[in-house]
Amino acid sequence: MATKPVSGSGNAAAIWNFLASKGLSAAAIAGIMGNWQQESSLSPTAVNPSSGAYGLAQWLGDRYTNLQSYCQSHGLDWTSLTGQLTFAWYEMTGGDAAWTSALAKIGGMSAFNAMSVTAATEFFEEYYEVAGSGAMMDQRVTYAQQWYNSYVNGNPFNFSSVSVSSSSASSYPSASTQSTISNQVSFPATNYSVVANSQRTGDILYGRRYRVIVSNSSGIALDVSDLHCTFDIQYVVNQPPPFSQIVIYNLNPATENFLLNYGDRVVVEAGYDGSQYGVIFDGEVVEPIRDKADNVTYRLTINALAANSLLTQSFSNFTVARGQSARSLLENLASQATVPTPLGDISPQLSTATLPRGKAVFGMTRDYIRQIAQGNNMTFNANNGAINLIHASDPPKGEIIELTPSSGLIGQPTQSDLGVSFQCLLNPAITIGSLVHIDNSLVQAQTYQIGDVPRALDSAGIYRVVGIEHVGDTRGTDWYTNCTTVSQAGGIPGMINSTTQNPWT
Repeated sequence: MATKPVSGSGNAAAIWNFLASKGLSAAAIAGIMGNWQQESSLSPTAVNPSSGAYGLAQWLGDRYTNLQSYCQSHGLDWTSLTGQLTFAWYEMTGGDAAWTSALAKIGGMSAFNAMSVTAATEFFEEYYEVAGSGAMMDQRVTYAQQWYNSYVNGNPFNFSSVSVSSSSASSYPSASTQSTISNQVSFPATNYSVVANSQRTGDILYGRRYRVIVSNSSGIALDVSDLHCTFDIQYVVNQPPPFSQIVIYNLNPATENFLLNYGDRVVVEAGYDGSQYGVIFDGEVVEPIRDKADNVTYRLTINALAANSLLTQSFSNFTVARGQSARSLLENLASQATVPTPLGDISPQLSTATLPRGKAVFGMTRDYIRQIAQGNNMTFNANNGAINLIHASDPPKGEIIELTPSSGLIGQPTQSDLGVSFQCLLNPAITIGSLVHIDNSLVQAQTYQIGDVPRALDSAGIYRVVGIEHVGDTRGTDWYTNCTTVSQAGGIPGMINSTTQNPWT
């Protein structure tokens, strides 16, 4: 019986679907993934600093050299997931002598396919991974069984029963009992609901849920959710990258040293138990600051930016032929820049006109994307880690969010020049471009001043979010989302005065 493919965009789903397409059983795939979970956290760029082992399967020595040679000869990127999966399958189908010999003794791949999850995990470790005395087999089997339960039985992947220990973890300080090392750095999509393992941490006050994780480029992460944390996360509709200031209190010295010297990514998940939960920030650490709040309270402030590499470091240098559209030029900028970035929300109003002659691109990637956006009366941002070009009149994704005092609205919304500003209970479902409905009877009108143009509230009470601030204190009262909006049905000066002026300015 063929193994069914699974949905999802992460590394785990890609690995499962690749192996399923090769005819492997679900148990065999789970056994392989359990091993790779232990070896690399399913990351093709994982590196063991002590041995130099690299990649998904932690290839070493001649096998590492073979990985590079094979991928280069087949036109594949040996650092990519696709390249490494293709090479691993080559090894599994005759390219690795030890594995091929072991398969022949048991009756070939069909015999491996017939194994249980536990047997497949053990066999794959012994003859393919060959991890030796440090294999930590019980942990590999636990990972494998949980991947099987996740993709076959529909149960969320849960690490709470696993004592995580990475093969590269010994090179870093160990955390205290206050914070735990997690080897799962490829965070699953949340769909605004409780994600795997989130329910085991966080203050249950008022049903709150949260998780704060800081990781490094080698696949080692610290979950500091049990400590006192505060965060202030800001998004805007235009180019400035999302900014986050996260403060963690009273870390022990080893954990603090890890974060100061190795932490380069921070992820914050927050919301409430149930459907109102999700990732509210995922970005790059740009500045950790250690100081004291008072004589007995130490704190580590982490300033982070999302999409910082795209907006400050990405450089493009290529040429395109005549006949390129704005969309194809964006695709080239996304794929050929020094920091490749996927395309996200691209407005359907993007011009389809083509270039009358070839074009040389040489400069900061962000500048070229901004020029395309401005030429099409749009705004450019990278709020979700992708390139987004949005027009003020684009239809939103998803449903309009109804906000009332009974659904999380806090205090009284106030009218501004272009829309309204409001505060609500922390809600990760509210994103840049979301539409919200607020009954105009709840809105405090703007005070008229001499010289101002009187503006009415949106006639339908529908507003588009153009600025967001998530504020939270895991041991305090702050747990809010502050929003700035513009009227959806009109009232933006740029849209009234000119059909070509950028309505977002």
